[in-house]
Amino acid sequence: MNTRIIKWIIAILAIQLIIKLILSTSPYSSFDEREYIEFKNKDYAIPKRAFLLEFLSYLFPSLFIGRIFVAAFTSFIVLILPFVKDKTISKNKLLFTSLVAFNPLFLKLSSMYLTDALFFTFLVVFVYLKSRKLEEKASIISCASILLRFEGLLIVSVNLIDLIIRKKINEIIFQSLLLVFFLPVLLKGLELYFTSHYKAIPEAPYFYYLFTPFLIQGFLSVFMIYAIIKNFGKNRLIDLIFVSFFLFYLVFQIGGTFADRFRYVLPTLISSTYYISSTAVNRRIRILVYILIIINLLALFPLYEYREFREFVKLFFKEIFLL
Repeated sequence: MNTRIIKWIIAILAIQLIIKLILSTSPYSSFDEREYIEFKNKDYAIPKRAFLLEFLSYLFPSLFIGRIFVAAFTSFIVLILPFVKDKTISKNKLLFTSLVAFNPLFLKLSSMYLTDALFFTFLVVFVYLKSRKLEEKASIISCASILLRFEGLLIVSVNLIDLIIRKKINEIIFQSLLLVFFLPVLLKGLELYFTSHYKAIPEAPYFYYLFTPFLIQGFLSVFMIYAIIKNFGKNRLIDLIFVSFFLFYLVFQIGGTFADRFRYVLPTLISSTYYISSTAVNRRIRILVYILIIINLLALFPLYEYREFREFVKLFFKEIFLL
């Protein structure tokens, strides 16, 4: 990798970290954030969900410090993404990295003490390790992600499907044994999820959930359908991630508010970024994509005041569906 690209990667790392730190000063705090950070203050506290995040709260004296930790931890994917071994990524290292690093949803969720961006970081590390054929380490990361969200089972499933297709018997056994070790945590996470969501009433017609994964790239979503049609099949791992998380989101993410439901689709960002990067094969398209990335960043202004943004999105979609 030449010096110019390294300098650009460092610049991307610094800029997106600064943006996250600014966003982390938002006065809005979600119920989940308050619950996670207050876990340490409870007598005989028993972790209920996001086990790792609740235990990490012992390290942070305030919500703001917890947010800084998430912002810093998730920023280092910028140093990983350019080294994912793939022909498409090798040709568009900076574009591929920028599409993730400057995605408004990722930036905002990276500035909050929530599981979403941390879970996505585990997914990026998993993809990197798989691309480098570091199968055992990838298996460990896939299971470790279950400590953040029970959806880590999807990463494990993606890994197992890939290993089965490639007939990697030893790695299949290793991944299966690891999963057994994490099974108690997984079952508890599933129980708590369905307990809290079973009676939830969705605020939008169900087809809303069909379109949401295609909107994650903001203004760049105009490329999504074409990019998927043209590039689906180039990278099996990326395709499996997109399909598995898309179907999971479609089937299970019911209830709650519009803004809350949208954040659960974050894992598909790695796939949509790959598809768009594969489409931007010439200089003019790449310039257009960079322009749209800059326009996307304007969405960060309403995201700073997250409460107002939630209410705006909720009202906006209600008006559309009533037409």
